[in-house]
Amino acid sequence: MVSRENTVFAVTLGICFVAFLLGALAGLGGPFFAFVVLLVSPLLGSQLYLVVTDVDDRPSVLRVRLSLLLSALLSGVYGSVTVGFEQLAFRTTGIVLILVLVSYECRAVGTNRNAAR
Repeated sequence: MVSRENTVFAVTLGICFVAFLLGALAGLGGPFFAFVVLLVSPLLGSQLYLVVTDVDDRPSVLRVRLSLLLSALLSGVYGSVTVGFEQLAFRTTGIVLILVLVSYECRAVGTNRNAAR
């Protein structure tokens, strides 16, 4: 039996494949296009969709943490192999994702602290 999570991942990978094909037909390319397609569709898109729909048994907090952390890591990797504006864009994206993760964690700690009272 196919789980809902696997279906979501298969659909997002299909969207990623279609986006690559459309990008190739439109003449788009390069590391920036690949980064956006690989980051938004399969990684962030699928995980955040599963968080929003919140039907799974897995904790949504873990999904948000891992998707932000992996996205920041991929952004750093892409930033280390490019030059110029693309390098700046990748590194800025990675820093923003890390700041979002830190703010998410601080909010979670504050929520847990208030709930304990």
